[in-house]
Amino acid sequence: MKIRCVQIALLSITTLALPASADAVFHIWIEAPAEVQAGSTFTASVWAEASGSILNEGNGAFNGFRANIMASGVSGVFSTARIPAMAALSHGTPSNNSLLDVIGWNDLVLGWISLDNPIHLFEVDITLEPSVLGEINLDVFPTSGFHLVTWWLNYEISLDWIGDSDPGSTRIITPATIRVIPAPGALAIVCIAPLWLLQRRRTGA
Repeated sequence: MKIRCVQIALLSITTLALPASADAVFHIWIEAPAEVQAGSTFTASVWAEASGSILNEGNGAFNGFRANIMASGVSGVFSTARIPAMAALSHGTPSNNSLLDVIGWNDLVLGWISLDNPIHLFEVDITLEPSVLGEINLDVFPTSGFHLVTWWLNYEISLDWIGDSDPGSTRIITPATIRVIPAPGALAIVCIAPLWLLQRRRTGA
């Protein structure tokens, strides 16, 4: 558990560690289509859900997150993130097959707070190469030295929070695997070409 002081101008958080009094399970997962076409653009959404005794500590809510999302297998070009339920401190930096350091913050000091649990952390568009088939695997992970998600134990007081890498916390991450299939035009070329060759042979005969 921590006490934090918010410096609004810098949007920074200073923390002082205190003994944790709650156990927490944080499940973070990625939602995406089961299959997409080569060369297409699809959307992947990252969600989080909290459970455990933290839900009995008071008026709890997600405090924020700091996350990276990465692809393996088929390559993809990432857009910046959209953050629908929190204040966006960073929409992330697209890098090689990844989007790095997406940051969201949820606090009454902003004038509003999302009480969603599960909560939609962020979503990103991924564009695939037109001629590469197989699978694209998506995984989400924290920025080094930071929690992936944090939770207010009582958002009305906005003093005490717990993170998913604190003692007593468990972080569960469920990645996503998406099949990349040929686009309809590519299938048509494959199917029509043998018929066209056969027709030429018959005409020539």
